[in-house]
Amino acid sequence: MLQKAGLKYDDVEHVFLGFPEQVVALQNGCIDATCLLEPWATQAIKLGIATRIFGADNWYPNQQLAVVFYSVDFATKRQDAANRFVVAYVRALRYYNDALRNGHIAGKNAADIIAILAEVTKLDPQTLREMTAAGVNPTGHINEKSMREDIATFKQHNDITADVPLATVVDMQFVDHANAVLGPRR
Repeated sequence: MLQKAGLKYDDVEHVFLGFPEQVVALQNGCIDATCLLEPWATQAIKLGIATRIFGADNWYPNQQLAVVFYSVDFATKRQDAANRFVVAYVRALRYYNDALRNGHIAGKNAADIIAILAEVTKLDPQTLREMTAAGVNPTGHINEKSMREDIATFKQHNDITADVPLATVVDMQFVDHANAVLGPRR
């Protein structure tokens, strides 16, 4: 994003905060800009303390924002539990995706998803209805291209120094198992 604005990574001071803390920092004038995820981006706009310049879909479409990690012991010594967890996780991804309509949580299951998110984030349901909802891959598979690009960026900025082949950190066997159990998404 900085490159597209003609800036280098080191041209700005980096402050690392959790997403709710970023809203407070904007409100207190402690930071000038942020890459704020939903629903906190919509919260900041509603509070009148931020303006959305553009979304990540403009500068990094389909970025893999989050992944599920297992410890080696859990994946190998408790494989049945690991498999059952991912079946539930993929089922939840599908349930969430069914709640999406036109970029918002406004489809089938929307009331359930809004209630869950309101409880977890402690934000009002109206903010959650107004936000631009993130889509998720309903199969649970990750965007490997995005992950490779992120690894290259981390390496470029010396956040990691070793070569990290994606195959050493990504194992889709549990996701593949879940999709075999659940069948194709309807």
